[in-house]
Amino acid sequence: MPEVTEKEAVEYASDLDAAKVSDCTFNMHRNFLSMLWRILLVKPGIVSANPWDCIETRKLKKNEGRKRALEQPQ
Repeated sequence: MPEVTEKEAVEYASDLDAAKVSDCTFNMHRNFLSMLWRILLVKPGIVSANPWDCIETRKLKKNEGRKRALEQPQ
């Protein structure tokens, strides 16, 4: 874990982009990893910085992925 840098964090975020995950899923991954590193920062010697802080959360689109009523032609 100490070897994970901002470069790896950015690469992971790019992999999530390539997989076309939703904004919500992207944020869940980013937030979990950021929280984990925040916890590890409390213990001396495990990690020295939180590389996930450089990754910005995505703005969620309203009603993304929700079912919509059928339109007349459908």
